[in-house]
Amino acid sequence: MCEEVFEMICAMDRRCVELQVVLQCAPTLAGLKTSNLLIVPKDQEDKVRFVLRHSGLLGYRLVYDRHRVIFLVFNRDKLISYLAKPVVSLAV
Repeated sequence: MCEEVFEMICAMDRRCVELQVVLQCAPTLAGLKTSNLLIVPKDQEDKVRFVLRHSGLLGYRLVYDRHRVIFLVFNRDKLISYLAKPVVSLAV
């Protein structure tokens, strides 16, 4: 990452849920990966669900503790396609 981009990101409001979704889930948003983990403060859970609902991705809450929520964010169609592969279905 170039220094200018890094400085720009550091200047942004890192509590912004939309920014966190973009930063943490960029490969999934771009269609390069099937899923990503998204870690946010627990008071942002409802906002995450709203953002994901409008992103074309789904989120499944994996961990919920006093301070944070960890979501598995995934592309449903890509996940179904991946799990349908013979080599994967044998492992599951």
